[in-house]
Amino acid sequence: VLAGARRLLFGVLVGRVMRRMSPKIPRLIRQCCGSGLGPYVSKQICPNTGVHILTLEHASGVQSWGTSLAEHRFFPGFVKDLEQHLEESTQAIKADLPQRPSCIVLKNAGKYWSNGYDLQWMAAHPDQIQGCLHQSEQLLAKVLTSPVPIVAALSGHATALGMMMAMACDFRVMGERGLFSTPAVDLNLSLSAGLVGLVKAKLPPHLQRDILLYGKKFRSTELLRENVISIRPNTRDEDELLNACMAFVEAHVLPMKALTNPDALEATKKSLYADAFSALSGSSGLDHAQYRRLALTL
Repeated sequence: VLAGARRLLFGVLVGRVMRRMSPKIPRLIRQCCGSGLGPYVSKQICPNTGVHILTLEHASGVQSWGTSLAEHRFFPGFVKDLEQHLEESTQAIKADLPQRPSCIVLKNAGKYWSNGYDLQWMAAHPDQIQGCLHQSEQLLAKVLTSPVPIVAALSGHATALGMMMAMACDFRVMGERGLFSTPAVDLNLSLSAGLVGLVKAKLPPHLQRDILLYGKKFRSTELLRENVISIRPNTRDEDELLNACMAFVEAHVLPMKALTNPDALEATKKSLYADAFSALSGSSGLDHAQYRRLALTL
């Protein structure tokens, strides 16, 4: 009986301490785990083809600053994790050449491929916004000129900077679910020279106008018609989309001779996308103040 009473008393005391601490827990988590609830990316390697499948993880959950993990939004912790996985996969694929040329597939778990910048993180970290913008654009520059082809498997929305990341990839596959748009002007944001250059490098003029100036939302049927995506599997299921994407990769990407010459591929991309690459690498025209104003209005 005495032991039971002690356990009960201990439980009551712990409960009181936790209730007193609860308002401080988000702040403590942010201080101790500045990168949030990562890791944000997982990797699988297809045994038959050697294709590296990177998945933007977390279909549920919330960051300490309030952002849904399912949206795969860009902030320094996410950018660092994604950049590290892309670099590791790139080096591993290059090491297997010329015997086994391969590529990277970048897919998502859940409803969103990526919903762009993490504005709630920006509101909580206003002094770090400039660095976040710079790191994100440098990542786009690396994806745009990757020596290893990157295929975006879009099982969900790709909006704002998420759309830009998808455009930076070499190929895009999208199922029935998801939207493709950037509402920057609608939000009173002017895009940087790097982001505008990326869209100009990848899309025809009429789509540049509709997406950048007027924030038009495109579904996969329209994107296929405009050759923005390579195939449109008739599915909303993530696994079925990945299977269709892998079939596309095996039929149209892996047979390309260019995969065995990654240095030449990278150098040619830097020439082909010279304006976008230069602006993204130098983070030209970044205006962190406008993102800070937007974040603080949320």
